[in-house]
Amino acid sequence: MKLSELEQKSEKLNSNRNLLKVKKDELSKLETQQTKEREDFELRKRWVKLRGETVQNDFKFEQVDKTKEEINSLQTTITEQEKEVFVGIKEFALDVLPCDIPLPNSERKVILNLEGGSYLNAVTLLASTVDKKIPFKLDNVILESNNITIVNVQTISDVVEELESLVQNVKRLAHIALKEPDPAIKETAEKLHGSSYREIWEIIRGRQNISLQELYSEKNATKDEEMKKIRNFFTNCKTVLKENFPFICTEKGSYELSFFGALVWAQYKNEYISNSEVNAQKDIEIPSVEEEKSVEQHKVEKSTLNGFLDDKKINETLYGKV
Repeated sequence: MKLSELEQKSEKLNSNRNLLKVKKDELSKLETQQTKEREDFELRKRWVKLRGETVQNDFKFEQVDKTKEEINSLQTTITEQEKEVFVGIKEFALDVLPCDIPLPNSERKVILNLEGGSYLNAVTLLASTVDKKIPFKLDNVILESNNITIVNVQTISDVVEELESLVQNVKRLAHIALKEPDPAIKETAEKLHGSSYREIWEIIRGRQNISLQELYSEKNATKDEEMKKIRNFFTNCKTVLKENFPFICTEKGSYELSFFGALVWAQYKNEYISNSEVNAQKDIEIPSVEEEKSVEQHKVEKSTLNGFLDDKKINETLYGKV
């Protein structure tokens, strides 16, 4: 599905979602009114009974039932629309990119103005898949309603690679929304578990940011051979895993867990690391051999989907609702 088509379908979907909200608000008011009128009706019945008379008809409030039917119908329509949209996103394409590839500026940044106007509905829908809002950041790409900003790029080749990564990540958002497994995630987790660098990967434990210096300290690596193995974890994994490399190099010696990498860690944690071990590591501070202030820098962050989803939603993403 092309971004322009996604915008049209998202607009219709958002319209129905907004209508559903209006109908639910309307139902809440009607139910309050219904309760009040039912109480009045029952009180009237008791009064009439005191007079030795009877009430011929039972209490009816048809508007509530009618509104509930409308809500059920809307919910069915929305579910069908969502499925259609996200199935389409699995074949996502950026048809609104400009014809020419721009050169990054001196700040290692590119801003692409999208052709055809605003794509607010489409971008909002993508962001909402992982409970985010616009501007929506996926690794080095920031999505807004009418432009895409790419950061940390030096060449036009970098620009193309980041946009290719964006398309893959958007497709992964579709898998998340549809609760479908991604074979690349499972395969990458298996390779990391079977590699000679498994210990280093597990020390990182899904943290969003990590540096070589932090890993040297945490591994007490003082010999050249020990530090070389840590460096080789990143360089060799990049060579072997290629586009499935789970990190982004933000600067020399510093890395950020990518959106894909966070999904890989979630898979890895569920497949290979016991829950008791994960819970024991969540709030541990790794002692520093340097200054006291570095303890805070080395704190193990809570293992979540790179700040996108909590642990419960990660499990639902990979394995469906339990």
